[in-house]
Amino acid sequence: TNRGVLDNIKSYKNEEGFKHHITGNFVIKNSLIAENNYGMRHGVWNTGLELQDTVFKGFTDDSEQRKGLKCPNGHGIRASFNTALGGTEDAVKLTNVTFSKYKCGKRTIVPYFDPRSSNKGMGHPIQATGTSFVNSEESSKPYFGCMDYSSRLYMEDIEGTLGPNGKGPGFIVRNNKEMTAFAPEGKCSSISTNGCSAFCEDVCLRMIRINPANSDSTKLVLTNQVQNMTFSRDPNGNFFSVVVPDGSYSGHFLDTNNNEVLDLPSLQAYKKPLCSNYVTTDN
Repeated sequence: TNRGVLDNIKSYKNEEGFKHHITGNFVIKNSLIAENNYGMRHGVWNTGLELQDTVFKGFTDDSEQRKGLKCPNGHGIRASFNTALGGTEDAVKLTNVTFSKYKCGKRTIVPYFDPRSSNKGMGHPIQATGTSFVNSEESSKPYFGCMDYSSRLYMEDIEGTLGPNGKGPGFIVRNNKEMTAFAPEGKCSSISTNGCSAFCEDVCLRMIRINPANSDSTKLVLTNQVQNMTFSRDPNGNFFSVVVPDGSYSGHFLDTNNNEVLDLPSLQAYKKPLCSNYVTTDN
């Protein structure tokens, strides 16, 4: 079906310039979103939303010239990372979006946990192409907060623009062993803005769900014959969500007493990344 279009919209000095809940199937294009507390909030139960050829401004040239404004009062996009998996719900898509004049601790993309979602872990990640940052500080770029319930967060940087300056394409991830164990040595480094996030350069990640058939399987030990990592159950139930690069993997399950459990799990692969060398269930 054809999507709806909001063209040439100007959103100025609002609490939230756009607010999306239970919304879908339209495009915001050729628009200017400026000096809002949040330029856009993309919450939960949304599908098929895209921003095209749109500019987010922390503050306008007019405010800078007339009022001497040097710092914005708000952020760009506030987007929930725990979108529901397995249905039509999805993250917002960004195509040729520019962020201008975000500094002084204000951020361009702020991932957040929305408690209304049935998904308590990572959902579908934002996909962005043609993103640019103008007169903005590096610290305004995306990173994840230090939240215990969200240990497996990730966001793709297909063009090397969302991550730290000087880095190529890769992924922004939560900075923990579960997210970086299977990346080639030296590919992941901490993001200086926030030690809870890391950037893995030249790595292609995808989330795989592993569903054990045996309820005694409380831990998963996964190996790629070079590294191994023990995963706990997903916060949503009796399964395991792993975010890994391409490779050949094997594993086994343990019970609460660390005894091996015989099991025959099923596997499910989630949203394909934009990078091409991603893992599949066949791996």
